[in-house]
Amino acid sequence: MQFNNQVSKGDSIYLKIRLRDYERKLTKNKSLSFSDKHFDYDKIDIYDLEIDKIKYISKENAIKEWKHYTFGYWIALLISISFIVVGILILITTKK
Repeated sequence: MQFNNQVSKGDSIYLKIRLRDYERKLTKNKSLSFSDKHFDYDKIDIYDLEIDKIKYISKENAIKEWKHYTFGYWIALLISISFIVVGILILITTKK
């Protein structure tokens, strides 16, 4: 997505982000969570981006991307937990 060349001084920009990101990362009115402090503090997900009535990111597409992106994390988490459980079971059975 290349919109840098299409933005001029004075253009109106509509940007939609999560309230949580706004309160914690931009205005700093609320304290940061552990994950905010240690993972992607500088990242703010954009759910809607419109410049002079031209839509670059829609909420629907952003949510689809987010769901696709987080699916991999859930799979990695399940695999990690499986390895931990198997490791514990092997330790328990070999000590008997």
